[in-house]
Amino acid sequence: MITESKFLVSTSMTATGTPPEPASSDVGDIWKEAIDRWEKDTETKLEDLKEASNTDDVLAILQEREEKFKAHRHNGSKTDKLRTLMSKALDPIDKIGNVVAGGAALVRTEALSIR
Repeated sequence: MITESKFLVSTSMTATGTPPEPASSDVGDIWKEAIDRWEKDTETKLEDLKEASNTDDVLAILQEREEKFKAHRHNGSKTDKLRTLMSKALDPIDKIGNVVAGGAALVRTEALSIR
């Protein structure tokens, strides 16, 4: 009598007794493309990443990457200058929006408490 586990194993093997090769999929291609783009953008190979063995290692790796990101992001290019200018110009609008949203939430809370 064939048990269920033996049946599952036998049906997941090829005629030669080896596991079947995974089929290429669109997700696999997308994932590979995303990794390639990330490696290009960050100038870091996934194989080159250090293994962290404790929380201090994790913190050190994160701080190192943050410094690299800041240097890449704020490199004095036209894009960096435009981003900085837009941030300064839109900051007051963001603050006004937060005040309006807070007021609207307060009015809504008051209206709900009257019911």
